[in-house]
Amino acid sequence: YPYLVGNGYCEEIFYNVTLGLNVAECGYDGGDCDNICVVPNPSWLNDTVCDGGVYNTPECDFDGGDCVEFNTLYPNCTTAYPYLVGNGICEEEDFSFNGTILQIDFNVSECGYDGGDCVSSSPSALPSSIFSEEPSAFPSSNPSKSPSTLPSTFPSIEPTSTPSMTPSVSPSSTPSVSPSSTPSSTPSEEPSSSPVNCLDRDGYWTIAGENRKWCTWIKRADTAKRCIDWNLQMDCQATCNQNC
Repeated sequence: YPYLVGNGYCEEIFYNVTLGLNVAECGYDGGDCDNICVVPNPSWLNDTVCDGGVYNTPECDFDGGDCVEFNTLYPNCTTAYPYLVGNGICEEEDFSFNGTILQIDFNVSECGYDGGDCVSSSPSALPSSIFSEEPSAFPSSNPSKSPSTLPSTFPSIEPTSTPSMTPSVSPSSTPSVSPSSTPSSTPSEEPSSSPVNCLDRDGYWTIAGENRKWCTWIKRADTAKRCIDWNLQMDCQATCNQNC
């Protein structure tokens, strides 16, 4: 369709057919497609998913802004499938995607080792901020850091193999609290706390359908037996001789 080149319309897509006129060889459709965002699916722009290729271009505002963060994190990661980077799956070398084998390797430093998905199989671009719990199998020939000029503020959990000849801190010459010069010669006359007096419940109350002053009633005869039979030890503590 040479007559479409330079006709004043950007015909990258013409009646749902991709013509391929928006390329350098065709002068970007004879200049018709300069600075114009032409994509197969305009609905993919600004849909929160970073789509590569013609979508991630300045003319399309980097997929309507969807690829701004991706381009900032991985400026040298050129791919038509940026949404696969950091999707939780390590895509390296040839891998299957939607039934198609893609010959792409995201496990490279330019793509952040697939956005961190392949970190376990690749060296980290930055040293880890967390120390390994286990020592290295092979010690380094050179120390990684110079020794600290100041001692640690935290004591070692394990004792050193050789004890220090002198204590690190001198003991106090005097105790923090002075003991009494003479012990007490006699015990205290009063107990440390006053004993609780045993009390009888006042008034009438009903037990087994009988309403009476029970503490007065049990004093009249066979008090100990009545205390037990009628379960009055708690209500009539004084009369029942409870050890309060």
